Amino acid sequence: MSHDLVLAQSHAFQLSRDLMVPVTVFEVDGEYGVYLNSQAVSLAFR
Repeated sequence: MSHDLVLAQSHAFQLSRDLMVPVTVFEVDGEYGVYLNSQAVSLAFR
């Protein structure tokens, strides 16, 4: 399970660097996901 978290953090960090926006890693029912700050994303692509 800790390997899954490390992998999720690694992908989230790379996504954050590529898009230059803050991301949040979260866990629900043993699955990990990434939430992008949609306001920052929408402002970046105006």
